[in-house]
Amino acid sequence: MNQMLATNQDMESAAGPADPIKVIIVDDSKLIRRAVRGFLEAEPDIDVVAEAENGAQALDLVSKLKPDVITLDVNMPVMDGISTIKHLMIKFPLPAVMLSTLTDEGAKVTFDALRYGATDFMLKPSRLGTKECSSQQDEIVQRVKNAAKVSTGSIRYVRIPKSPKEKTAITGQSGCKYAVGIGASEGGYGPLLNIIPALDPGRPVATIIVFYTGAQYLEAFADYLTGCSGLNVVRAKDGMQLQGGACYLLSGEEYATLASQDDACTLCIHPNPFPGRRGSINMMMFSMAETFGVHARGVILSGISEDGSEGLREIQRHGGSTYVQAPATCLHREMPASAIRSCEVDNIVSDMQMASTLNISVSE
Repeated sequence: MNQMLATNQDMESAAGPADPIKVIIVDDSKLIRRAVRGFLEAEPDIDVVAEAENGAQALDLVSKLKPDVITLDVNMPVMDGISTIKHLMIKFPLPAVMLSTLTDEGAKVTFDALRYGATDFMLKPSRLGTKECSSQQDEIVQRVKNAAKVSTGSIRYVRIPKSPKEKTAITGQSGCKYAVGIGASEGGYGPLLNIIPALDPGRPVATIIVFYTGAQYLEAFADYLTGCSGLNVVRAKDGMQLQGGACYLLSGEEYATLASQDDACTLCIHPNPFPGRRGSINMMMFSMAETFGVHARGVILSGISEDGSEGLREIQRHGGSTYVQAPATCLHREMPASAIRSCEVDNIVSDMQMASTLNISVSE
């Protein structure tokens, strides 16, 4: 697990099928543990090696069994999910998928867990025995399999400034000279938590993010980012006028284009007409390149797929600048690696360096 993802894949290809993914399930609810175990053990390439009802038990089991992935409840007695993550990252760093209710308080704790090193999260299984059960099973299986591909060397604590800069309100196209378009998917929470709070809200820049995560999570994530950032972070909606000092979050289930008229630039958002095909990042960047030209900045972060590579090329064709998260710092390297192969990227930097690099680029 300490080797690079590409190396792991090459080894598996040469040596035949990989060993089953070893998973430990941690939840104080026996019912939830039973449900998650049933979901995962239906997969021949996943092996649930143990269960625990709190974080203290989990740490003991992790040290003995050396699992590939751990699923972790947020709220537990004895030792909760946050404390468990902190101990794991110090003693036994490994991919952790958090199970959350995502209520107002649950959302904050869940995103805190991502800051401390959790690799992903999903809603706790509910309505067991109903038709929704199948989709819940598909989601947790996919998230565990994605987590198993993560290089533990890229798991780290995200440090957010304690005192966000005062928010500024810059309105109109005259206050929105630049546009930064960011594409992220699997593993994107950590980089975004590193980057958005560190962007300078006083610059005439609108930031547009296309993030392949569940649309139902974006509102809570926008609120969390607003609370720790100088930017006004909002869930993007059709017809919104771009403003400097603001950040707009979109789902990969949406297509966003820009309409410029009378010194104003407006977001036009429509459902993705090809929901099974990823292309929302490219679409956003194509339109941003045409609208902002040399003042467009395209950024690709951690993710699975090749979406965004064509968008970066289009931004370069219009004279804008391109940025890619260094693959070694990504939880999932496919999207950044594809971008680097596809075009001569102007800047390849870690997510911890990305914000300062972007701040400099929009001061020229």
